[in-house]
Amino acid sequence: MDNHFPSEIESTMVEHMNTDHQDAIEDYCHYLSIDIARIKPSISAIMKDGFVLKVGDTSYKHNFDSYCETEASVRMALVELAKKARLAKQS
Repeated sequence: MDNHFPSEIESTMVEHMNTDHQDAIEDYCHYLSIDIARIKPSISAIMKDGFVLKVGDTSYKHNFDSYCETEASVRMALVELAKKARLAKQS
């Protein structure tokens, strides 16, 4: 089973997240206990089973709760993670 999206689809998703959702990326890092201490985190890859957060020279893979076959399912998985992260931040 191929875990990768076509490169143009992946790069579009990665660029969109890094350009439009920096706040969510930072929330993911806090939720996943990744120290971002004054370093702007980014997403460096999105695969069907998860994504890679990059903070400085270090990469962190996070697996989605379920396998994502489509861009829409990736979006849903990222939105769900953002909701969890924001709820955790409030408590």
